[in-house]
Amino acid sequence: MARSLLRRARALATGRPAAAPLRYAVVLGVTAIALAGFLVIEQSARAQGEQTIVLKTTVLATDTGSYKYLPFTMPDDVNKVSVTLTKTASPAAPAPDGTTPTDGTPASTAAGNSVTGLGIFDERGPQYGSEGFRGIYGEEDQSFEIANDRASVSFTPGPINPGGWTVIVPVFRGAADEITVTVKLTTGPETPTPAPVDDIERVSDTPGWYRGDLHDHTTESSDSRNSNSARTPEQFPDEVKNAGLDFVSLTDHNVTSQNRNIGTAAAGKGVLVMPGLEMTNWFHGHATVTGLEPGDWLDWRQRPQGVPLRENEERIDRFIADTEREGRDVFTSAAHPSIVATIDWEFFQEAEVDPDLLPDALEVWTGPFQPDDEATLERWDEFLKRSIVDKRFRIVANGASDIHGFANNQGFKLGKPTTVVQADALSKPAVVDALEAGRSFISRSPTGPELYLSATAGEGTASPQRQIMGGTIYGEPTTTAKVSVLVRGGAGRRLDLLRDGERFQTTPITSDEQTVTVDQSVGTGGFVRAELRGSERPDPTNPRASELDMEALTNPIFLERGAVPPGTAPDPTAPPSRRDGGSTSSSESRDDGDRSSSGSSDRGDEKGSSDSDAGTATTPAPPGPGIRGTSAPRRALRLSVRPARAVAGERVRFRFRASVPTGARLPGRRYASRPVAGAKVRFAGRTLRTDRRGYATLVARVRKPGLVRAAASRTGFRSASARVRALRRR
Repeated sequence: MARSLLRRARALATGRPAAAPLRYAVVLGVTAIALAGFLVIEQSARAQGEQTIVLKTTVLATDTGSYKYLPFTMPDDVNKVSVTLTKTASPAAPAPDGTTPTDGTPASTAAGNSVTGLGIFDERGPQYGSEGFRGIYGEEDQSFEIANDRASVSFTPGPINPGGWTVIVPVFRGAADEITVTVKLTTGPETPTPAPVDDIERVSDTPGWYRGDLHDHTTESSDSRNSNSARTPEQFPDEVKNAGLDFVSLTDHNVTSQNRNIGTAAAGKGVLVMPGLEMTNWFHGHATVTGLEPGDWLDWRQRPQGVPLRENEERIDRFIADTEREGRDVFTSAAHPSIVATIDWEFFQEAEVDPDLLPDALEVWTGPFQPDDEATLERWDEFLKRSIVDKRFRIVANGASDIHGFANNQGFKLGKPTTVVQADALSKPAVVDALEAGRSFISRSPTGPELYLSATAGEGTASPQRQIMGGTIYGEPTTTAKVSVLVRGGAGRRLDLLRDGERFQTTPITSDEQTVTVDQSVGTGGFVRAELRGSERPDPTNPRASELDMEALTNPIFLERGAVPPGTAPDPTAPPSRRDGGSTSSSESRDDGDRSSSGSSDRGDEKGSSDSDAGTATTPAPPGPGIRGTSAPRRALRLSVRPARAVAGERVRFRFRASVPTGARLPGRRYASRPVAGAKVRFAGRTLRTDRRGYATLVARVRKPGLVRAAASRTGFRSASARVRALRRR
């Protein structure tokens, strides 16, 4: 027995993180042996079916902004693990200035004031990106359990396999505290683990303008649950429909438990509920990720350049690469990137050196529009100006509510603001494609003002051009583009047009539907976008609920020197028909600003407002919350790939071809097609463009067996996809 205990203690000592002083105790019976700082107590009545492990470490003020890792060994035959964290003052622990906690330590770092989270990795390890991640809490909860067939909110059920498991403790604020983590293990027969339910990727095949919210928290986020007014993932589809939205992304903090059963919850509701996640780097910034597969997960443990890497941490390039790896077609946006320290985006410095490290988008409008959103708009314009020379700086904008609880006094509300996209279908791939292409505008609510930005050039010539937001008009420096903005529901506001981030024209909007047109030369290149502004909404009784004057804003249309790429067709997309309640005026109020039905946000006390949107309409809308079937039909791309099969793990040369059918019949029941140049093909984490013959070639490795999707998109065409079957190596 002594030799067994010796081997066990040495194994534990070897696996212990050097930077985290740790005491490990297995409380199982009455026989004990002390060795190398560990207390190991052997069980004399194991048949009782329960074991207890106690892990201890000390947290100091200098630990703020770090993670503690507490490893333990999971024995065989366990079918449930329960974990509880407690904190007690550690009087012997010195403060950073050398004094004791009772002798001059600031109150925020005095004993008993540590603020920590709690999570766990299974036997697959705690290394960055590990598939062994099973869930995590913020500071709001300090206990959880995981079993084969069930788990606490924010955690994932599944097998309790033997091996080295690790408790992770994020230290949001360190003080002189002793952390005790009690792990209770229950043995018994293994029960089946429920498989995740596939999400519903497609709701409608009709092209149209669809309204959505890309930053939403359910009860699976511990801070959202703590609001006592959050909605469960199962309740969210009804909330989306009632808000007048067509799609939503569930972006809980660092966890994916919200995505496991949304396919069942959303069935028959007529709304698209997309699996997502908010990469919540508690110390350096957040990013929303839309379009994940249920059960898919991304790590949050990155450090900016200049901050030393610690155990199990990476730079932001790893996160960006993970969002682009094969099999993932997601939309990533830096969330509330200018708000306050620790949740603003601190990775811009890397992008200054390498623009490929930018996310797809900036969330330029989060919840009520406030000064931090103005700061993000300015930063976005700076990136777009730099994109005139280096297109890697060309990123898009989106807005989102960041809703947590549905009852608060800060004006947060589902769909405030709303991102409106022009998508080929109400489906996950089509919405993600539209977001990435910038075919969208942002309005202050689902029934807020609408802005439809378009541009034309070369009308009456052999090469006419027409584009909407996200598109590009090409030409010589003297080529004139006619830029138009249709404004709906904007009466009493003003429309600002911006060229390369500078306001060059302001037009009062005097009617509920008004078109503003202006000529712009291509010049040396640049971009044009539009903003609709009204009046500020101060709240003297609650300054946190005050709101600035933004009503709506668009993504830009780009102006670029050069010839029109072969295969580029004018974009026939038109503004939608008026919808019932879908346009607004300044004189009739639809929202009464009742904050009891609003939702709180990541930004907590930093942001909030009342709401006073209006709602009128002259033409009934199609059924359903969205504006569907209102775009002129666009030709559908075809995407083919050779080979269509490959062995997982081997490097293969793939050849893609993008084309459109011409309608001509060929022998063998086939139809002729012509190539599409400049189509964007995404596969295996890479993006490439087709050449003038419609081909694109990529040497890539598919890592895992299964079906891997390739997607192709091109302005003026409906997107297409193809699949490669990766076979298991024999």
